[in-house]
Amino acid sequence: MARPREFDEAQVLAQARSLFALQGYNGTSIDDLVKSTGLLRGSLYKAFGSKRNLFELVLTQVADRFEASVENLDLLTVALKDL
Repeated sequence: MARPREFDEAQVLAQARSLFALQGYNGTSIDDLVKSTGLLRGSLYKAFGSKRNLFELVLTQVADRFEASVENLDLLTVALKDL
């Protein structure tokens, strides 16, 4: 039986979204995500698979429920420029 997650996924996604919007996809390292979210590297990989998967999940969230905010617009700009 798998252990339940011991972190709030919505909070981790919000922290990752802010970091990606601020630093860009290419400018954000896994170590940056570890520091920002408080998760260990292994936990990030286990929960989201990769930095790219995490970014795509955050981007999909923003696109599905788009609200015009500076952070959301920055994230979309990062997606267009970096990917």
